[in-house]
Amino acid sequence: MSLVKNGIIFIKNLPTVRKGEKMNFEKMNDRIIGMRIKRFRESLELTQEKFCDEYETKISIDKYRLSALENGKRDKRKNPHFLTENFIEFFTQEMNIGVSDFLFGNRNERMFLIKLVVLNIFMNGSIQTPDTRDIPKEQNPIFDLDASDSDFFRLAYLNFDSLDDYEKEYHKIAYSVYFNIDAPDFDKDIRDMKRKVLSEKLKSYDPFFFNSDSAKFYESLMDGSKQFIEQSSLILRALFGNFQFASDFLTRTDNTENYVFGGLELRDTNRTEFFLDDYLEKKGNLSAMVIDWKEVSYRKFIIAFNEFFSKYSNDFYYFFEEHVFNEPIKKLKNSYMNNLFRSREFTEFLMDIEFLDQFEEERMTGHNFTHAAIQKFTLIKRNSEKLLKKGIELPTYRKIGDDVYDLSLDSTNPNEYNLSKYLYDFENMTVLYANGDKYKDFSAGLHLPSYFDIEIIK
Repeated sequence: MSLVKNGIIFIKNLPTVRKGEKMNFEKMNDRIIGMRIKRFRESLELTQEKFCDEYETKISIDKYRLSALENGKRDKRKNPHFLTENFIEFFTQEMNIGVSDFLFGNRNERMFLIKLVVLNIFMNGSIQTPDTRDIPKEQNPIFDLDASDSDFFRLAYLNFDSLDDYEKEYHKIAYSVYFNIDAPDFDKDIRDMKRKVLSEKLKSYDPFFFNSDSAKFYESLMDGSKQFIEQSSLILRALFGNFQFASDFLTRTDNTENYVFGGLELRDTNRTEFFLDDYLEKKGNLSAMVIDWKEVSYRKFIIAFNEFFSKYSNDFYYFFEEHVFNEPIKKLKNSYMNNLFRSREFTEFLMDIEFLDQFEEERMTGHNFTHAAIQKFTLIKRNSEKLLKKGIELPTYRKIGDDVYDLSLDSTNPNEYNLSKYLYDFENMTVLYANGDKYKDFSAGLHLPSYFDIEIIK
């Protein structure tokens, strides 16, 4: 599928990025280039000092400048542009590669960079935390295998399935270490050994999302701003093409935001923000919830994101090839990059992806389930507004139920097959269809046979 017409995408009418509102592309790319330089030096089996001595007749460089380059560090007084033209020429000649390959790597390395950027656009500076008592901060969606022992073992045991025969042993290991890690007699050598075992297992599931380098490169992109609001929302809509992810996230959302009272599902009146409102208004404020803060549902997100990115990787690659990889490095300032990804052209590029994704045969089920869930949430919002007692100001921490909602205001005919019951049936039928033989012995309740002369068959 090609989303680029006539082979060209023109970027025009770029919005202005205000000071402080930016994806820090320069910092991330400096570090990736630095890693490339370091690996080249190490391939020659030279220390930094010996490297500088070896090439002193070709380029003026000392170990301090080389160290700064390898670590992707800029010094406004000494190297504000990070790489001079002389350095670029020197490294490309010695590595025997083109300038573009030196700056952005081969195709696989470029896809790695693109994936980091698209992931950052999706995360959109979300500052939600799983514990409301924590200080809000931007979420890194990558599991850093070099994280502190406490963070590593906590997230490890949450990412292994305790009910899966193949994973439960890893779950037990991580759980045991996490809850005993502060014991004075805990053997640190055993801890380190178990950490290595768990790290290798997690990395085997996905070497991009369970990776210390990926986490650190992504960290350098973050600046805590929220500017890719619409773009983030469009990516989320495309991710819903994965049914397992859509079902898990929307079910979690339903359980978190709504509750049943008097046979009706109504909104939790303690809350100030709801998924439906963010979704319809394209606020792009949902990414931390979507990745489940790298906890129980994190791996479902990984699968969904990888499917999405793999499916449209060629389209993303072409876009970057046109507007990033063929541009001189001095042009790729943060202002340019942020304007690019906030532009109408890039937004419409994502809109095309999101629209076409709904008509891919293998992704229709996820999108259909999502549409029904959105409609269900809309009815819940309508009913909640209609049944809310007069004088109640939201949010309220009063007791739920009769203190907040007045069921006598409900005009629904219980003997009528209404839209709410239809959506309930549609949701159950979709779950049965999507899971196939997995739920062959599962009986889903349906309202339909109670209102129409329908015989259930197996």
